[in-house]
Amino acid sequence: MGGHLLRHHLLLPLIISLFILSYSKKAFADPGAYSSSGRTSGSRVEWQALTKGNFSSQIRLHPQILLVVTVPWSGEARTLMKEVSYLVANDEKLKFLKLMVINRNSEKMLAEILGAIDEITIYYYHNSVSHKYHGRSSAQSLLFSVRFFLSLKPDEIPLKPVQTPEDLENFFKSTDKAVLLLEFCGWSAKLMAKKHNENSGTPMPSFNYSENGFPS
Repeated sequence: MGGHLLRHHLLLPLIISLFILSYSKKAFADPGAYSSSGRTSGSRVEWQALTKGNFSSQIRLHPQILLVVTVPWSGEARTLMKEVSYLVANDEKLKFLKLMVINRNSEKMLAEILGAIDEITIYYYHNSVSHKYHGRSSAQSLLFSVRFFLSLKPDEIPLKPVQTPEDLENFFKSTDKAVLLLEFCGWSAKLMAKKHNENSGTPMPSFNYSENGFPS
């Protein structure tokens, strides 16, 4: 009897350790779900792993990429990714949006190059150009910003002209904080055209936009 109890107490920590190891491997790989091929699984869109080995090819291959850089033990990141994968799968406007994730714990150099130092850092890549997200860590807010970005014309990035009271009201409703540029001589259009020409020759520059999303 005593030998049986001893074996039981010795096996219990081993079983718990194996369970924790198994869970840690699955936890980061299951936000709805996470794969190396990356499209739809049931009612959710899969997240594809992005590494230093496939980073350049994937960024150039897909015109619309939502990238999350995080750590495996982040429950907030897993919840966010599950919600995003479900919403994207059920939104026809986002059918071309590729969901990708970088494990900051195993891809430290890549994360450092991208400037991802927080527990969760989010980027949207549009035609290989990166835009860092500064909004709320909620799926609805994040995808609202992506949809707004997709609605812009190339010459409206990063500044969207606001010409009517209705446009101004809609703009204020789209973000918590905003910066308005008032100009009366037409120089901003020339400045944006120059910036657009510079960006066309740069594969992946990084821009920071409004605190509630990508552009404002």
